[in-house]
Amino acid sequence: MGFKLRDTQRVAITTLLVHGYLGHSKTLAQVSTGEGKSIIVAGLAIGFALFRTKKMKNTRRNNKVDVITSNDVLALRDSNLPVAKGGLKELYEFFNVTVANNSSKSADERKKAYSMDVVYGQLANFQRDYLLDEFYNRGIRGDRPTVYGIIDEVDCMLLDRGNNMLYLSHDIPGMEMLETLYIDYVPKNETMKEKMLNTKIVFYFQTIAERQRRIRIPSHLLDFVDRHLETWLDNARRAMELKQDEDYVIDHDRSDPSPDLNPRVIIIDPDTGTDQSSSQWDGALHQFLQLKEGCKLTLQSLKAVFVSNATYIGKYSNLAGLSGTLGSQPEQKFLEKLYKCDLITVPTAFPKRFSLKPAQIFKTKETWRKAVTEETRLTITDRSILIFCRSIKEVSVVYKHLKSATQDRDDKNKRIHRYTRDYEKFEFENSELDVGNVIVATNLAGRGTDIKISKNLKANGGLHICLTYFPDNERVEEQAMGRAARKGEPGSGILIL
Repeated sequence: MGFKLRDTQRVAITTLLVHGYLGHSKTLAQVSTGEGKSIIVAGLAIGFALFRTKKMKNTRRNNKVDVITSNDVLALRDSNLPVAKGGLKELYEFFNVTVANNSSKSADERKKAYSMDVVYGQLANFQRDYLLDEFYNRGIRGDRPTVYGIIDEVDCMLLDRGNNMLYLSHDIPGMEMLETLYIDYVPKNETMKEKMLNTKIVFYFQTIAERQRRIRIPSHLLDFVDRHLETWLDNARRAMELKQDEDYVIDHDRSDPSPDLNPRVIIIDPDTGTDQSSSQWDGALHQFLQLKEGCKLTLQSLKAVFVSNATYIGKYSNLAGLSGTLGSQPEQKFLEKLYKCDLITVPTAFPKRFSLKPAQIFKTKETWRKAVTEETRLTITDRSILIFCRSIKEVSVVYKHLKSATQDRDDKNKRIHRYTRDYEKFEFENSELDVGNVIVATNLAGRGTDIKISKNLKANGGLHICLTYFPDNERVEEQAMGRAARKGEPGSGILIL
């Protein structure tokens, strides 16, 4: 396999294992981007799986370890792919530790996965199966305990999404009778210019709910409609404000093996850029978006059972977390206080060779696009550039602008790539990035993406990062800039806003 751990990787694995052995049940480690967190996570998972107490010294069964990733793309890569393609499957096999992931739509396949020693998956998948077992006795996890948990990109899980809830919903008989209510309102809402709710419209729908005329509502849903009417009116207006390719995409569910190719409203996670195909907005917002985009109308579901990210993560008696950015001092103190954990910082294996150019700020979109194009033109003469955009829509705008700017040079035009959806194959996942390439991407190319560069590109200064929006926090910026200057290589970055 050719694995040889660097000193910093050995320090990280050993420290987290010893912390667990000494009773420090929750430990979070800051490991700089490019230091090989995926290998550290795998080494730690193998260590936990093979860990033996005095009571367990005669048993041959390995411990069960859950590895929580920020998205399914990383879970599938590390658990399924061979080392030659960027995965870690052979590493687990070498230690006789079985590995799988819980990303499948099939409950039977997930049951089989949970029988393995190590299971990779995004947090929502673990929460879903926990709730199905706890409240519906589905038996998907079997007797798998929540003892050993490892969180990759722990800052994303505990800081950015710490208050997030996962809900399992259920359908109520007669909810299809409300579809005409949604349909009747949408044309009125499209022409409504006022930001405040129109009291006449509220009264109009309350009257409809009480009188069985054109819109018929089952008697057992009258109180339900009365309680939720204002929320629906507000969400109908909000549906007109949400934007395709920014907040959501219209596509069929590419993670679903069924032959259903009907277009759907699929939520885009703003932190990771991944599809949230199993999630829906509540309060009929999802239904109003379906009407707005001409998609098949689904029934509004009601929240039945739920668990927060913090509550579920707290169930692990031994927890280790890794991130390239544990955040500012206030954020770190928040983590220590809320999760009662120890924080450690692992030193880097190589000095950081990253240079940040002065930021550029522009008043108009046009001058901003020209600046991004000019930065790209100057860079790709002897290097390559990775351009981060806030949304799929902005990626398309920048991509088309760059294409048109190089349309007379076919060789350079072919070297402009984009990466916006998690079903797309990242072109440089298993090959080296050479001089003269342009990658335009959302945050999907941020966390967990390891771009290997050629010797020629390294000699010319490495990869250049261009961040085209002001991030919500410093950690997002650090994750983006962390795609360059990895493993002691040179690199640079700039903000063009």
